[in-house]
Amino acid sequence: MQNTPRSNRLHIAIFGKRNVGKSSLINVLTNQDIALVSDVAGTTTDPVYKAMEILPIGPAVIIDTAGLDDEGVLGSLRIKKTIEVLNKTELAVIVVTASEGITTFDEEMIAKIKEKKIPMVGVINKVALSYFVWI
Repeated sequence: MQNTPRSNRLHIAIFGKRNVGKSSLINVLTNQDIALVSDVAGTTTDPVYKAMEILPIGPAVIIDTAGLDDEGVLGSLRIKKTIEVLNKTELAVIVVTASEGITTFDEEMIAKIKEKKIPMVGVINKVALSYFVWI
């Protein structure tokens, strides 16, 4: 498994706004502290890659990305890197918070993912911080 080149692995990328929990998700999925987690928006600057075996799928690489709503000159560079990751993604994971739901930034990313015909999965994060009425 460790000898499988990155190009031969299923690329699973995590997308969403800043501070929705993308880095926390990659840490949970890998059971390792792969990505730095902070309450400060914009902590992830470059994509974080983790190669692993996912049974029964096989070799995969999970990629944490910067927030889609980043701002400023550095923010636009981080967004550019995120879009570069999208171009090699084979399964997209969209993370939103329970309190905000799907935002304009998320809708734009979902449209780009659909345009590229990439399968996607949605994750609702930070549910414990929100007040829900489940029916």
